[in-house]
Amino acid sequence: LWITLSKVQGVSDPLRRYYFGAVLETIQNHTGHSKDGLHDFFKRHFLGTVIDDYGIETVPHVFSRESDLSHEERVQFVDDVRMFAADNLELFIPDPDPQWRKQR
Repeated sequence: LWITLSKVQGVSDPLRRYYFGAVLETIQNHTGHSKDGLHDFFKRHFLGTVIDDYGIETVPHVFSRESDLSHEERVQFVDDVRMFAADNLELFIPDPDPQWRKQR
């Protein structure tokens, strides 16, 4: 058995940068939780879990190349997280600019 490791270029788009750089950063600063922990919580909370072919519970990918979510579904996910922050943490996280929803 041979395993080859290679570095894969990550997915980088304006929505992903906004989500990790502004939305999760704001929530992290308020709660003290890590961005990874927050991201996992929000995926489970809003997207649920999936049982794979081996019976292992996984959470859906949002921004990676393995994601099955459309751009509109990813925008809705980010909006859901922002609404959660507003309703539960009393945090207002503004849009970065009026056109961000349309950027792919």
